[in-house]
Amino acid sequence: MLFNLSLHRSATTSISHLLRDLDFSCLDWVGWGFERRFNHLFYKDKQRELLSHLLKRFPDFTYYGDLPIPLLHECLLEKFPNASYFIVLRDVDDWAESSIGHCLHVGNHANNPLDDVLTPSHRMMLDKYGLLEESRKHLANKEMNSLFKIWRRLYYAHLKRICENFADCQASFKIFYLSDPGLAAKLCNFACPELSASQCESFKLRHLHDRDRGRS
Repeated sequence: MLFNLSLHRSATTSISHLLRDLDFSCLDWVGWGFERRFNHLFYKDKQRELLSHLLKRFPDFTYYGDLPIPLLHECLLEKFPNASYFIVLRDVDDWAESSIGHCLHVGNHANNPLDDVLTPSHRMMLDKYGLLEESRKHLANKEMNSLFKIWRRLYYAHLKRICENFADCQASFKIFYLSDPGLAAKLCNFACPELSASQCESFKLRHLHDRDRGRS
C-alpha cells in the first residue's frame, strides 16, 4: 500500500495517472459527497474517526493521495506501519500561490458543502497546524499578502511534522522534488522496486517539473 503525503493537488493528480500505469488502484480525492457527509470530522481532533470512515468507504485501493490523506499521516503510520509513504516537495512560493488560488476558487464553488470559503479538507489542513482562526479573516477579505505568509508557514509545519514522525520509525519513506526531471523514474523505482531502470525511465510526468521553480 502506498500513501502520498504531499499537499499540492495538480502534482498529486499527475502522479496518480503514473501509478495507474503501474497497476495501482488509485484514490485521488474523496469527493464532495464524502466531505458533505463527514464534514463534522474534518478537524484535527477527529483524525482517527475520519480515517476509519474513509477506509470503510474506499477499502480496496492500493494508492491513496490528495486531501485529506496527507493530514492523517500519524494515524496512517499507526495503522499501516508496513506501507510505503512519500512526499513530493514543490517550491514553497509556487505552492502557496497555487494552493491559495485553489482554496478561494473551490471554497466559493456552488458545490462546496460548507462554510463560506473553506472546504472541509482546507479547513482541516489549517486546523491541524493551528492556523485556522488566523486565516479565516484573511480569506474572507482576500488579503493575499497575509494569506501567503500563512501558507508558507503551513508548508514548513507540514514538512517538519512528517519528517519528525518518520525519523523515529522503520516505515518506508522518501522525499522527492517536483523540479526533478527524473521524478517519474524515481517514483516508479520507489513504488515498484522490481522494475528495471529502463522500464522506470519509460514513464513520464509530462511537463510537471517544468512548472516548478525549484527554489526549495
